[in-house]
Order: sequence, then structure tokens, then C-alpha cells
Amino acid sequence: MTDDSFPDEPHVRRIAAALWSREPTGTAALLVGAGFSRNAIPQRPSAGIMPGWNDIYTTMVEQLYPGGSTSDITGRQGPREWLLRQAGATSAYLRVAEEFEAQFGRGALDKLILQYVPDQQFKPGNLHRMLVELPWADIMTTNWDTLIERAAESAEERVYDVVRTIDAEIFCGCRPLCKSFLTHIDV
Repeated sequence: MTDDSFPDEPHVRRIAAALWSREPTGTAALLVGAGFSRNAIPQRPSAGIMPGWNDIYTTMVEQLYPGGSTSDITGRQGPREWLLRQAGATSAYLRVAEEFEAQFGRGALDKLILQYVPDQQFKPGNLHRMLVELPWADIMTTNWDTLIERAAESAEERVYDVVRTIDAEIFCGCRPLCKSFLTHIDV
């Protein structure tokens, strides 16, 4: 493959060099986003596929701004339509989640996340297992599911410790799989 056919090839080479630069772990760290959870395998066919951010976001907007169109008589869009158009923007997700929590409480947000992230209805997919077998220095994720953690439990060549707080990472001296928030949800 030439550089002309794959413009990101120099970046991939640099990551590969960092990944395999020293034993037993490389110097490359990985940040895994929500889209990776779509590689999960449903425990039963009725589970479908793991929902994405847009699914949760749309539900929050619809609960915050119920009803049909909220355009005024001049045709200007109301907050509901404006927010629905913002789907896909990371800052919009955070802003709406904070507004949802302020309006309905933390318990309602937790219940909504549990509804949309049916963690135990899915098992790690092949890509999850392949990912944790690579010699990452660190794996970080903000995902609410535990797919990567469960894949790491069965990794044959790697041992990961799940770190949920910065203090724990400082003292463990381990190869961390970091969560940027607590995955325990009180309902």
C-alpha cells in the first residue's frame, strides 16, 4: 500500500511503533469512545445492537421539550428542534445531559442510562478481545458499559486493573484500564 492510497498511513505507523516499542507494554495509550460498544455481541437476538449517543440524546431532548414542533408563528425553531439538530456535537450531549439531570434529578438520568445501556444483554465482541490483547500502555474509556473490562478479564497475554479514580492510578503501579467516571449507578 502506498502513501497515496492511504493518507493516514504515517500516523498508523507511528502508533504501531509506539505500541510495540518496549516489552511487555508499549508506550501508546488508547481512548475508546461509545461507538466501539456497537461491536458487542447480543446475548439473544431480541437485544438488537447497543444504542449510541444519539439514541439517548434524542430521548432526553424529547423528555425535556415534549410535544410536536415548537416553532413559533414566524417559523423560527424552538429549543427542541434546535437541540435535535445539534445531535452529534459532543458539547450538545453534555449540555443536554446536564439539563436533564437538573430538571429530573440524578436518579432519572441514571435510569435512562440503564435503559439505553443494557450492559448485561451484551458480551464483548471479537474486536473488544483483540483490542485488549494489544500491548497498550493504558486503555481509557468513558463508556457506561463494561464490555472492555469484561474482555480484559479474559485477555491471555495482558493483565489490566480497572482504575476509576486518579488517586487509584497513582498508587496501583499497574497497567490501567481507566474509566473517567464511576460505573456504579444508584437506582
